[in-house]
Order: sequence, then structure tokens, then C-alpha cells
Amino acid sequence: MTRPWTAAAIVLTAVALGTAGCASTTAPPAASVTVGTSSDPATAGGAKLTISGFMFSDLTVRAGESVTVTNQDGVAHTANVNGTAIDVQVPANGQATFTAPAKAGSYPLTCDIHPAMHGTLHVTA
Repeated sequence: MTRPWTAAAIVLTAVALGTAGCASTTAPPAASVTVGTSSDPATAGGAKLTISGFMFSDLTVRAGESVTVTNQDGVAHTANVNGTAIDVQVPANGQATFTAPAKAGSYPLTCDIHPAMHGTLHVTA
């Protein structure tokens, strides 16, 4: 025979254990490079750089402008802006964003995964 207070203690303990981990499941905010799918609303503004057929589109942007890289290929790529620390991972059929260099000039683009891929990022003042 179970005493009423024992049954109540078991139920309260089960409820407490079942909800204990729920409060801390929120992920931390994203870093400065954003990666996602083509339906992300975060990529609505700024300049667009496209990767398609293992080729970069050429792009002219203002210094410090936000650049969204859209990968239309079914494999992952990187967008490495040579001469800078910018080197973003772009998932297959996905997107990533970065901030254009602050200094005007023409910057070669390469992919770390596919060395034959080349393009140019033109930055204006």
C-alpha cells in the first residue's frame, strides 16, 4: 500500500526532473559570419556574390559593405578573399555573409576546397 504523500512526492520529483533541462536550451547568438540556406531573411540586403558551376561571379562593392555569398552548387565551397583574413565556409546550396575589406582595391577570390576556382572582389572607397 502506497501512502498518499509518497505518491505525491514521486509525481513532484518526476515533474521537476522532466523540466529541469528545458530552461537552458537556447543557442548563443551567431558569430559575425552568417551561414544558412537560401531562404534566410538575414541575407535580404547588401551585395550578392554567387558561386555557380564551380565559378565565382565578379563583384564590385563599397568598402565595409555586407556581402552575401550564395552557393548554387550541390557541394560546399569557401570564399577566401586573398590578402585578408576573410575566408568563409559556404555550405552546398547555402549562403554565408562577410564584411568587405575596408581598403579599396581588387582582391582575388579562391576556394580552399577547389583550388581551380577563381574570381575577383572589387572594393571601392
